[in-house]
Amino acid sequence: MEKELPIGWVETELHVVSEILDNLRKPINSTERGGRIGNIPYYGATGQAGWIDDFLFDEELVLVGEDGAPFFDKTKNVAYLVNGKSWVNNHAHVLKAISKISSNKFLLHFLNQFDYKDFVGGTTRLKLTQGDLKIIPIPLPPLPEQQRIVAKLDTLFGHLDALKTRLDRIPQLLKDFRHKVFTQAVTGKLTEDWREGKELEDIKILFSKMDFRRGQHKKSKISNLKLDLRSDLDLFELPSKWSWADLNFLMDEENSFCYGVVQPGKDVKNEQKLIRVQDLSNGKILNDQLRGISWKIDKEYTRSKVNEGDLLVTVVGTIGRTAIVAKENIGLNIARAVAKIPVRDCNGKYIRIFFDSEIAQQWLVGDAREVARKTLNLDQLKTLPIAVPPIEEQQEIVRRVESLFAKADQIEASYQKLKTKIEQLPQALLAKAFRGELVEQLPTDGDARELLKQIKMAKAGLEKGGRTKKMKENDEVRMVAEDGARYGKK
Repeated sequence: MEKELPIGWVETELHVVSEILDNLRKPINSTERGGRIGNIPYYGATGQAGWIDDFLFDEELVLVGEDGAPFFDKTKNVAYLVNGKSWVNNHAHVLKAISKISSNKFLLHFLNQFDYKDFVGGTTRLKLTQGDLKIIPIPLPPLPEQQRIVAKLDTLFGHLDALKTRLDRIPQLLKDFRHKVFTQAVTGKLTEDWREGKELEDIKILFSKMDFRRGQHKKSKISNLKLDLRSDLDLFELPSKWSWADLNFLMDEENSFCYGVVQPGKDVKNEQKLIRVQDLSNGKILNDQLRGISWKIDKEYTRSKVNEGDLLVTVVGTIGRTAIVAKENIGLNIARAVAKIPVRDCNGKYIRIFFDSEIAQQWLVGDAREVARKTLNLDQLKTLPIAVPPIEEQQEIVRRVESLFAKADQIEASYQKLKTKIEQLPQALLAKAFRGELVEQLPTDGDARELLKQIKMAKAGLEKGGRTKKMKENDEVRMVAEDGARYGKK
């Protein structure tokens, strides 16, 4: 492998260029774990694990996960740098580069791009033993090149961190944008310019027709179809020709308003499909993940089988998640945690938009009751007030919301692609660095073989003992100075 290294580099093993201080680690006892009992951080396999009132180390160190670290996830770091007072438990190896001859940051960057495939073992929990850690092969450049590599990576990673910070704002911005669109849609502000100069039919005229028709209906499946608004909610002022109506008044009297299967039994393949809370996302039903129920159970719940255009709303656990039943979903059944709302005369997609608005969501959650799980009963749900515009304006609101959300979805898709690329960039930069391609090699850098000799000398001195800390530091400073003078003469 040495022949494949850049000119002036040499391959060695991790224990040669670092001190391994695992013998100084100490576990935290069970009474101290998990709570803040001091101001000193303690560390484990993947980073800071808590706080303590004592310390083991007071210097810059490289910690490497011993067990439980993300050894094969290249989007996460296996090694991390700590500085100052710290406590390290027995789930992280403790490394310290040979001072002034090799660099902690150089070791850190190397360990975060290393392929641990042949160095970790275990089935339920991967582990990097100290024996395997010691013999990890590391390519060693001359010290000046090490320093340039570290400086360049620090600069590039700083730019990446700044970019990630800006990118991390995008999901919240998109979420805020969607909330604002919903709010403007159901308060009439979204279509304010569109209404100007138009002669729209007052929604109350439609309501009177619905009231008359229902008066003639003798076999209604929905009770109390008269408009009956609640007085306990603060209803905002509506644009001209809009009107408030409770959800019950807007439902189809010929279809069931209900929740679904209480005990679905085991997941049955090739029979009926069941729509659950987790199958509703962004106003649609996720058909590819539906579970099954037997035809026998399905037959017991014929009233909860869905029709095209029905509005589905979650009423147990997660309150207020919605979807509109599409053509391909006709005849499927729903779970107990999902309510079926048969909308008639009004645009079901507009009603869903109202349900998804922050205004309605707050009302729904406020009406829910805590039993074993948060639950919204149907009697409470049907009293939800809905701000209803003229039919033509409902259609325009749906069109505008769908258009704006399509653009937001495009931005989100672009964000996800860029986020994936940025997550892959650190590994690409590190791989380039340790191939010797990130920074320019200079004739004055010298040969790492000479540096390796000095490291071994310094390492031998550290292992002999009997010298003071100051003597060790003076030896290292002298060797670096001599090394620099020698290279400078070349």
